[in-house]
Amino acid sequence: GTGTLQASGGSNYAGIGGGRYGYGYDSGADIVIEGGIITATGGNMAAGIGANWGSSIGNITINGGNVTATGGIEAAGIGCGNGGGGNSSCGDITFASGTVVVNADQNTGWGVGSLAGNTSYYSCGNITFVGGSVTVKGGIATTSEYGKLIYVDGESQGSDIYASSSNPFVYPKPATP
Repeated sequence: GTGTLQASGGSNYAGIGGGRYGYGYDSGADIVIEGGIITATGGNMAAGIGANWGSSIGNITINGGNVTATGGIEAAGIGCGNGGGGNSSCGDITFASGTVVVNADQNTGWGVGSLAGNTSYYSCGNITFVGGSVTVKGGIATTSEYGKLIYVDGESQGSDIYASSSNPFVYPKPATP
Protein backbone atom coordinates (compact mmCIF):
# COMPACT_ATOMS: atom_id res chain seq x y z
CA GLY A 1 0.00 0.00 0.00
CA THR A 2 0.94 3.62 0.51
CA GLY A 3 1.53 3.47 4.26
CA THR A 4 4.71 4.16 6.19
CA LEU A 5 6.62 1.63 8.29
CA GLN A 6 9.67 2.34 10.44
CA ALA A 7 11.19 -0.80 11.96
CA SER A 8 14.27 -1.02 14.19
CA GLY A 9 15.61 -4.27 15.55
CA GLY A 10 16.92 -4.58 19.08
CA SER A 11 20.34 -6.09 19.74
CA ASN A 12 20.74 -9.22 17.56
CA TYR A 13 17.37 -8.69 15.82
CA ALA A 14 16.60 -7.58 12.26
CA GLY A 15 14.48 -4.52 11.58
CA ILE A 16 12.26 -6.62 9.28
CA GLY A 17 12.66 -10.39 9.11
CA GLY A 18 14.45 -12.43 11.65
CA GLY A 19 13.96 -16.11 12.04
CA ARG A 20 14.41 -17.62 15.45
CA TYR A 21 17.24 -15.88 17.28
CA GLY A 22 20.65 -17.50 17.58
CA TYR A 23 22.66 -20.56 16.58
CA GLY A 24 21.50 -21.20 13.04
CA TYR A 25 17.75 -21.47 13.59
CA ASP A 26 15.80 -21.37 10.34
CA SER A 27 12.37 -19.83 9.96
CA GLY A 28 12.21 -20.39 6.20
CA ALA A 29 9.96 -17.30 5.99
CA ASP A 30 10.13 -15.14 2.87
CA ILE A 31 10.06 -11.33 2.95
CA VAL A 32 8.17 -9.53 0.17
CA ILE A 33 7.84 -5.73 0.07
CA GLU A 34 5.14 -4.54 -2.34
CA GLY A 35 4.94 -0.79 -1.62
CA GLY A 36 4.83 1.97 0.94
CA ILE A 37 7.58 3.98 2.59
CA ILE A 38 9.75 1.50 4.48
CA THR A 39 12.69 2.31 6.76
CA ALA A 40 14.36 -0.71 8.40
CA THR A 41 17.43 -0.66 10.67
CA GLY A 42 19.02 -3.81 12.06
CA GLY A 43 20.15 -4.15 15.63
CA ASN A 44 23.71 -5.10 16.51
CA MET A 45 24.75 -8.07 14.29
CA ALA A 46 21.38 -8.20 12.45
CA ALA A 47 20.28 -7.10 8.98
CA GLY A 48 18.03 -4.13 8.34
CA ILE A 49 15.89 -6.46 6.20
CA GLY A 50 16.79 -10.13 6.52
CA ALA A 51 18.27 -12.44 9.11
CA ASN A 52 18.93 -12.02 12.82
CA TRP A 53 22.24 -12.90 14.45
CA GLY A 54 22.81 -16.62 13.90
CA SER A 55 19.53 -17.31 12.12
CA SER A 56 18.24 -18.00 8.62
CA ILE A 57 15.31 -16.81 6.55
CA GLY A 58 13.93 -17.47 3.07
CA ASN A 59 13.94 -15.24 -0.01
CA ILE A 60 13.81 -11.42 0.05
CA THR A 61 11.95 -9.65 -2.77
CA ILE A 62 11.44 -5.91 -3.26
CA ASN A 63 8.51 -5.40 -5.67
CA GLY A 64 7.85 -1.72 -5.01
CA GLY A 65 7.84 1.11 -2.55
CA ASN A 66 10.42 3.54 -1.26
CA VAL A 67 12.74 1.39 0.88
CA THR A 68 15.72 2.38 3.04
CA ALA A 69 17.59 -0.43 4.83
CA THR A 70 20.61 -0.14 7.14
CA GLY A 71 22.50 -3.06 8.64
CA GLY A 72 23.46 -3.29 12.28
CA ILE A 73 27.12 -3.64 13.23
CA GLU A 74 28.59 -6.63 11.34
CA ALA A 75 25.45 -7.25 9.26
CA ALA A 76 24.21 -6.44 5.77
CA GLY A 77 21.59 -3.78 5.09
CA ILE A 78 19.56 -6.42 3.21
CA GLY A 79 20.53 -10.07 3.69
CA CYS A 80 22.49 -11.83 6.43
CA GLY A 81 23.17 -11.03 10.04
CA ASN A 82 26.34 -12.07 11.84
CA GLY A 83 26.85 -15.83 12.09
CA GLY A 84 27.85 -15.73 15.73
CA GLY A 85 27.58 -19.18 17.28
CA GLY A 86 25.84 -20.55 14.19
CA ASN A 87 25.17 -19.67 10.58
CA SER A 88 23.26 -16.65 9.31
CA SER A 89 21.75 -17.04 5.88
CA CYS A 90 19.01 -15.99 3.52
CA GLY A 91 17.66 -17.25 0.23
CA ASP A 92 17.67 -15.32 -3.03
CA ILE A 93 17.49 -11.51 -2.95
CA THR A 94 15.62 -9.85 -5.84
CA PHE A 95 15.22 -6.16 -6.66
CA ALA A 96 12.28 -6.02 -9.10
CA SER A 97 10.76 -2.56 -8.63
CA GLY A 98 10.67 0.45 -6.32
CA THR A 99 13.26 2.90 -5.08
CA VAL A 100 15.75 1.31 -2.70
CA VAL A 101 18.67 2.75 -0.72
CA VAL A 102 20.85 0.30 1.21
CA ASN A 103 23.35 1.52 3.79
CA ALA A 104 26.14 -0.80 4.91
CA ASP A 105 27.15 -1.03 8.53
CA GLN A 106 30.28 0.93 9.42
CA ASN A 107 32.43 -2.10 10.42
CA THR A 108 32.20 -4.44 7.45
CA GLY A 109 31.12 -2.19 4.58
CA TRP A 110 28.80 -4.83 3.07
CA GLY A 111 25.36 -3.64 1.99
CA VAL A 112 23.53 -6.55 0.34
CA GLY A 113 23.80 -10.31 0.77
CA SER A 114 26.41 -11.87 2.98
CA LEU A 115 29.63 -10.59 4.47
CA ALA A 116 32.14 -11.62 1.80
CA GLY A 117 35.01 -13.93 2.52
CA ASN A 118 33.49 -15.91 5.37
CA THR A 119 31.28 -18.62 3.89
CA SER A 120 31.46 -20.73 7.07
CA TYR A 121 29.17 -18.28 8.88
CA TYR A 122 27.29 -16.31 6.20
CA SER A 123 25.56 -17.37 3.00
CA CYS A 124 22.81 -16.18 0.73
CA GLY A 125 21.33 -17.22 -2.57
CA ASN A 126 21.53 -15.41 -5.90
CA ILE A 127 21.21 -11.63 -5.86
CA THR A 128 19.28 -10.27 -8.84
CA PHE A 129 18.71 -6.71 -10.11
CA VAL A 130 15.93 -6.62 -12.72
CA GLY A 131 14.01 -3.41 -12.05
CA GLY A 132 13.51 -0.36 -9.92
CA SER A 133 16.10 2.15 -8.81
CA VAL A 134 18.67 0.79 -6.33
CA THR A 135 21.60 2.49 -4.60
CA VAL A 136 23.84 0.31 -2.44
CA LYS A 137 26.27 2.26 -0.25
CA GLY A 138 28.44 -0.77 0.45
CA GLY A 139 29.52 -4.03 -1.11
CA ILE A 140 27.30 -6.77 -2.52
CA ALA A 141 28.28 -10.38 -1.92
CA THR A 142 26.84 -13.84 -2.29
CA THR A 143 28.47 -17.18 -1.62
CA SER A 144 30.55 -18.26 -4.61
CA GLU A 145 31.56 -21.42 -2.77
CA TYR A 146 28.01 -22.68 -3.31
CA GLY A 147 27.71 -21.46 -6.91
CA LYS A 148 25.54 -18.44 -6.11
CA LEU A 149 26.01 -15.29 -8.22
CA ILE A 150 24.98 -11.67 -8.62
CA TYR A 151 22.92 -10.92 -11.75
CA VAL A 152 22.34 -7.47 -13.24
CA ASP A 153 19.75 -7.53 -16.04
CA GLY A 154 20.43 -11.23 -16.57
CA GLU A 155 24.22 -10.92 -16.81
CA SER A 156 26.42 -12.56 -14.16
CA GLN A 157 28.62 -10.16 -12.20
CA GLY A 158 30.40 -12.87 -10.20
CA SER A 159 30.02 -13.26 -6.44
CA ASP A 160 31.24 -9.84 -5.20
CA ILE A 161 30.71 -6.22 -6.21
CA TYR A 162 32.79 -3.73 -4.28
CA ALA A 163 31.18 -0.40 -3.46
CA SER A 164 31.20 2.12 -0.62
CA SER A 165 29.25 5.10 0.67
CA SER A 166 31.49 7.41 -1.36
CA ASN A 167 31.37 5.17 -4.46
CA PRO A 168 28.00 3.35 -4.33
CA PHE A 169 26.65 0.67 -6.63
CA VAL A 170 23.80 2.21 -8.64
CA TYR A 171 21.17 0.29 -10.62
CA PRO A 172 20.36 0.91 -13.34
CA LYS A 173 23.77 2.14 -14.27
CA PRO A 174 23.61 5.87 -15.05
CA ALA A 175 23.97 6.76 -18.74
CA THR A 176 27.37 8.13 -19.67
CA PRO A 177 27.34 11.48 -21.49
